[in-house]
Amino acid sequence: MTHAPPLYVPTSQELFPPDSHPDLHPGAVHHGWNRGRQLLLHACASPHANTGSAAGPERKQAIEQLHSLGNTREIAGLLIIALYITAVEQAAPINDAVSLTTLVGEALADLGAWGVTAPAPAELDTIAQAVRALAPCMPE
Repeated sequence: MTHAPPLYVPTSQELFPPDSHPDLHPGAVHHGWNRGRQLLLHACASPHANTGSAAGPERKQAIEQLHSLGNTREIAGLLIIALYITAVEQAAPINDAVSLTTLVGEALADLGAWGVTAPAPAELDTIAQAVRALAPCMPE
């Protein structure tokens, strides 16, 4: 039996090297991305997850909600898109497919180089649920 390699989610510094995105507010984006990254790593039971980063009731609830969306290894790309929407776009909870599709397109512009591919239309609801799970854990 072969084991899948541990989930790898790029750090904010890898995804957004200095001067690559002058339009971003670096502190909030980097902090939000790295916090959400840890939540995804915990939800996927990755050995890359920091042990203390799951502390707190909101974070534990987010990890449980992400885990409940399905096999986290199989939906990892969807979860990474949701992380981008939550941390980078700092979007309010998504209520319609049109706004979600626009945000997914923006996410793919940065995430495509990391192997994240466009979701099928049926997968948009999973992304929206993951955004709702991650949003309460993002920095103000």
